[in-house]
Amino acid sequence: MHQIQVEREAGRSDWNAIVEATLLRFRPIMLTAVAAILGMVPIAPTVFWGPMAAAIMGGLAVATMLTLIFLPSLYVVWFRIREEASKPAEAAPS
Repeated sequence: MHQIQVEREAGRSDWNAIVEATLLRFRPIMLTAVAAILGMVPIAPTVFWGPMAAAIMGGLAVATMLTLIFLPSLYVVWFRIREEASKPAEAAPS
């Protein structure tokens, strides 16, 4: 939500602020999640640590999708933000 506020203060409309904030935060969130998930791969096949690794990997994958898809969608619904209608192109002089 902080990034959305930063984008709004930069002069973007509400809809564009949400889109830009989501796109801006996509890379760091994905890099962190993928690094943590891949870090669990070596212990996943073990008998003792395998179930814990599977739970952590699944939880991180679900949490990442919630962060990148569900939370921006919830923000749009909660604050009733509508997508802006695209402005028609000006008619070219004939």
